[in-house]
Amino acid sequence: MNAEEREKFWDVLKNLHDNKEESTRLLMNVSPWPKTLCRFRSVNERTLQNLNENKLFFSSADHYDDPFDTYFYINVGQMIPIYEEIRRGLLDGDKSTADMLRSIVQFAGQDPEKFIDTLLNTPLVFSRLEEQLRMVRNSIQRRLFSICFSEDPYNETLWLKYAENYSGFVLIYDLSNPGTFLCGKEEACLNCLLARERPNIYPVHYSDEKYDATKYAVGVLLMNRIAMQNNMDYKPLYNLMQNSLMWEAERISLTKKKCHENDQEWRMIRPAISEQQSCVKMKPTTVIIGLKTPEYESRLIVSAAVNAGIKDIRRLRINSSDELDSAPIPEGLYHI
Repeated sequence: MNAEEREKFWDVLKNLHDNKEESTRLLMNVSPWPKTLCRFRSVNERTLQNLNENKLFFSSADHYDDPFDTYFYINVGQMIPIYEEIRRGLLDGDKSTADMLRSIVQFAGQDPEKFIDTLLNTPLVFSRLEEQLRMVRNSIQRRLFSICFSEDPYNETLWLKYAENYSGFVLIYDLSNPGTFLCGKEEACLNCLLARERPNIYPVHYSDEKYDATKYAVGVLLMNRIAMQNNMDYKPLYNLMQNSLMWEAERISLTKKKCHENDQEWRMIRPAISEQQSCVKMKPTTVIIGLKTPEYESRLIVSAAVNAGIKDIRRLRINSSDELDSAPIPEGLYHI
């Protein structure tokens, strides 16, 4: 997917506000899954075990190597004039403003007159609100999980960044192959959300323009407070707010600074938002071992790949056109 196609995808995503079939169809039309996706890895005990077991673990945004990844902008300043306008309307005796607030507060199950009196006589401390919203942002980053992929197994930037300077390996997944996704095919999958609801995969949007998620942060803050009340009377308000924030998690998760544009990244976003780590089981069709991967580590990769049932195991090379390419490894390495 090129830069222009990624912009078209973002234009659709940023204007979605519901999960109706038409909205989902529009999004899928501008971001059809590529035939294959790649995952670049370094060589260590964890990555070899994951390869051996055909597992991919979701990572939370607070553990990404880029500190600005999924780092959304909160503009508390834009809330001040709105707050002051509402308060000024009340002080001036504007009946429409008071009636609007009464209807909202009454719907939330609170005393309208008490709320309005508090608003009139207790100025909002924005510094405290700003700190609370920052804490919400940190909480959201801990709860948004995704897995990063790329379309091109010969992406030089990714071999440098995520495969230890050509000393690691890359896994290639054929998304058109029904045997690629293994979730839901074992007894242990019966109670797993990912077995029932396959996670979606989207292209990353690269931009130096910060994504303003103030509305989302405020909404999450209020939803957290409603949840703490443990009062079923507030359930309609909670659901209303949750629906109004539809697609915000995707917009936040898929925004990345333009300096990373060469990564040409796609992301699998976990459908469940929580702080609990989880994994998805996917079987690669191909493993490519790096140009500089030491021989003993190459054998460990081959052993794990063979145990995982992967037939196509290759070695990265520079071909006669001076471009990155790969070739099957010698058959002798299969016999560990």
